[in-house]
Amino acid sequence: VLAPLLFHVITICLCSWIKFALKNYIVSPKTEAMKIIVKDQPCGYKTEICVQKLDKRKVKVKINSECPDVQRYGEKLGVLDIKDILTKIPENKVYRLADIRHSTCVVPYMILKACEIELGLNVKKFFSYEIIDE
Repeated sequence: VLAPLLFHVITICLCSWIKFALKNYIVSPKTEAMKIIVKDQPCGYKTEICVQKLDKRKVKVKINSECPDVQRYGEKLGVLDIKDILTKIPENKVYRLADIRHSTCVVPYMILKACEIELGLNVKKFFSYEIIDE
């Protein structure tokens, strides 16, 4: 007689705690787009990359750039699937669509990095480099 009563009390307490935790501690899904600002490039142009996760496999990319080439390029990207993001460079949609004058422009790389971070496939850590001119 005591065991079923104890089980019932524990179940009620556990359900109450779960409701409280869900209401007060569980973070709601992220609604804001991730933003990366690319500046101080040799060209002098500033580019804002916004990536919004649509679902676990897709992101929407928006580009706002002072560079006319990058602005046109950004308008072609739209929604990217995980396959577009993880495909190797020669076949990668992000690189294939990059009709940008400077072959060393970092914007396509930064778009892919932002997409990977937004989908939870990469960390928010960026490379650094050092030019040694001897």
